[in-house]
Amino acid sequence: MSQIIEISREYLDSLQWKYQDEELHNAIRFGIELENGKVECLLIEKVEQELLQFFSLIPLNAPQDRIEAVAEYVSRANFGLSFGCFEFDYDEGEIRYRTSILTPKGIASENQISSLIHVNLNTMDRYLYGIMKVMFGDADPKRSIEEIEATL
Repeated sequence: MSQIIEISREYLDSLQWKYQDEELHNAIRFGIELENGKVECLLIEKVEQELLQFFSLIPLNAPQDRIEAVAEYVSRANFGLSFGCFEFDYDEGEIRYRTSILTPKGIASENQISSLIHVNLNTMDRYLYGIMKVMFGDADPKRSIEEIEATL
């Protein structure tokens, strides 16, 4: 395991979060229950790119008949986000949130890793309920985003 992954493991251990190492991919995987639902998480180091990425993934895919509404929701949510972005796979209906930090010479601090993870999870949690309403209900994407962002 790399130094960054080891620091990440120590940080997750300090939170008493359970995780699985994916040594083949230089990554850590875990699930977590947020206030608005459960997400799957992946922390992956891309050594050649000097990059550490954290993804939170919604474990349910958007149904085909809601693809356009979900895409609109994701696009509206992304507008104005300072750190990270939502990603949407049109073919599979997968939605995830990505945050990244540069890791020059394979170095990152525990504070950077903490921010990488918590900015991601806080943003995902803020928008998760609205995503689910759009995916599995008939919620209007624009109105859903306006309601969420009115509370920021």
